Amino acid sequence: MFEQKKKLSKKHLILMILGCIVPVGLFFILFFLGVPLNKILLFALIIICPLSHFFMMRTMMHHENNEHDSNL
Repeated sequence: MFEQKKKLSKKHLILMILGCIVPVGLFFILFFLGVPLNKILLFALIIICPLSHFFMMRTMMHHENNEHDSNL
């Protein structure tokens, strides 16, 4: 059980790091390519809403399934 949590924790840490590095890296690449800052921010605001809903619903469904399994 502890080993499984440790693996999940390590996987979670890697995903968190990628989730921070990738957007920041993309921002700097687009900035250095000369894309105007207001276009970058507008695109980020437009895309962040559907992506956050997708990941939130995916996470909620995963946690809901685990709760039902533990109640059996």
